[in-house]
Amino acid sequence: MQELSNIFQNKQFKKIILKPPNHKPGSFRGAGDLLINGFGYWLTSRTRTKEKRGYEVEIFHSKDGYNYKLVKKINIKELEKDLNSKLSSIEGQQILYNEKEKIYYLYISIDFGDKNAHLWETVLMTTKNPSKNWKNKGVVIKPVKPFNTAKDFNISYIDGQYIGLCKAYIDTKNQLKAALFKSKDGLNWKYEGVPLLDNREQPKVFAIDGKLYKFDNNIIFLGSLGSFFKNGLTASDKVCGFKLDLKKKRLKTIFINDWEIKSEYENKRYPLHTYCTPTLDYKKKEWKIVIEAIDPRYTKKLGVFEVVDNVILYTSKVY
Repeated sequence: MQELSNIFQNKQFKKIILKPPNHKPGSFRGAGDLLINGFGYWLTSRTRTKEKRGYEVEIFHSKDGYNYKLVKKINIKELEKDLNSKLSSIEGQQILYNEKEKIYYLYISIDFGDKNAHLWETVLMTTKNPSKNWKNKGVVIKPVKPFNTAKDFNISYIDGQYIGLCKAYIDTKNQLKAALFKSKDGLNWKYEGVPLLDNREQPKVFAIDGKLYKFDNNIIFLGSLGSFFKNGLTASDKVCGFKLDLKKKRLKTIFINDWEIKSEYENKRYPLHTYCTPTLDYKKKEWKIVIEAIDPRYTKKLGVFEVVDNVILYTSKVY
């Protein structure tokens, strides 16, 4: 399985596909997901500024996988109305398509807390058409003590069940773990604990973002590995692959490599604002790697209210 690292090693820069709302500190798009199905390419993103934090989910559509058109906005005010509660921010999303029911699932990280104390939970929205109205199913995943966060899920449907790895924080201890959840229907989720990493407890900060796949009867996580956690910012210069053993609830390292910068739009020290979505495009026989990249042209220092991010597309051929 070591050859999976070639997905990142052989990548080629294509273009910026989404730009931030402006180029002021703390402004970015990203934290999204890419879904490829028979109806095209569906890309999600949250929009954020320093003043508003995450205030909107946007859904884009593409016919070719390279050029995207905005087809739907879901504002934080709509979510507040549906949930009858004040929200302070929107973050990572996941978009999936239920082939059997012909329904799209959109998971959105929402913060019920404030600037002093976060309380991230995950809400589910569904629709028959991503460019039309979405129905809010309410909060479907909540953090489990001692964590105050269940956000930025990486969810896939494998072997008849939904499997999700999320970012679980203990803010008081500055700890960040990858927690495991499972569901049979995508609506009712069960917490499965924090998997061991190479038969040991996960390090104090273990921030991963990517996708889960099944290759050769193994469940594989592919994505980025956070290596910087300071001033509210989780950033990375690493990509990784892990094998997930659901029964033993363990992660086993396949590879951890440096992210190779191939564009002028990536900070040389920490190019990734963690979010990395490697999506297999079977039809075109290539991987589409979508990242939220810290732009060095407008970023003067590292911090969640200081960086400026674009959404960048890389591709990598399937050999």
